[in-house]
Amino acid sequence: MGQSSDDKVMTMKEAIKKFVNDGDTIWLGGINHHQAMAAMHEIARQKKRNLTLIGLILDASVLFAAKCVKKILLSFSNAVRYRSYENSLIKLCEDEGIHIEIEEYSNFALSLRLLAGSLGIPFIVTKTLLGTDYLKVNPNIKVIECPFTGEKLLALPALNPDVAIIHVQRSDHAGNAQKWGMIGADDIAAKAAKKIIVSCEEIVEPDVIRRDPNRTIIMGFRVNAVVEEPWGAHPWFVYGYYDVDFPFLSRYIIPPEKGDYLEIIRNYMNEWVYGVESRREYIEKYIKVYGRERLESLKIKHKISSGEVNYGYTGE
Repeated sequence: MGQSSDDKVMTMKEAIKKFVNDGDTIWLGGINHHQAMAAMHEIARQKKRNLTLIGLILDASVLFAAKCVKKILLSFSNAVRYRSYENSLIKLCEDEGIHIEIEEYSNFALSLRLLAGSLGIPFIVTKTLLGTDYLKVNPNIKVIECPFTGEKLLALPALNPDVAIIHVQRSDHAGNAQKWGMIGADDIAAKAAKKIIVSCEEIVEPDVIRRDPNRTIIMGFRVNAVVEEPWGAHPWFVYGYYDVDFPFLSRYIIPPEKGDYLEIIRNYMNEWVYGVESRREYIEKYIKVYGRERLESLKIKHKISSGEVNYGYTGE
């Protein structure tokens, strides 16, 4: 459950220190876009340990490199893809004596687990994943028989993250958070989570939220912390705000297979994560290294607005 709006707005450093504990299970929102990168950098700086990460298409490279992770529930992560095992973050963790447990699902199946958690039921029944190899590698997927038809189905256990960290376009001070574009499972994850940290590009007045209520994916009464974090998803993108920074990604996060990736990621961590104390310093460093013009070039230039709807009422 959330808390009163008077003390919800805080820095990312304060939010992570207060609401993320060693051993927590954490939902990290987004599907490539809207990645909560500022939050992940802060988790790495605070050296949180033994975390279980949940995400759909998740860039958790910095958390693996910082040795924060013990387990990941996912459909895809560049921490365990793109390159050979010998040149991977999984190998880096193994060399440090940290065995990473990987529990694989499809995007839909993982979303169903969150849906069960949000509904307060112990498991959810589905046909998805029948006939796939997921059943061979994931013991949490159970084959059951329908009590009504005898049909073979699959049961997936409910999932209730300790914390959901979700980056959105805007929120008010109370945590009524709005997101548009591809929502993914962020709305379901917020309902399933025990605590919620909202990271947003901007904090707006409540009237802005009220004028467009259908974009509100998280209700403020459930939110524990609101962090205004411009460029909080960089180098990934946020609909309506900025695009993917492909040159930055290709150099630091997703470099070519050739070369010592582990050395590249260590240098990245020292320079861009440990070498700054906040997202503000990160952006200041970016401007110093690459120039303000390059940063500004990522901003959305051509506005495409949605149509208006009428929320009017009768009477005086």
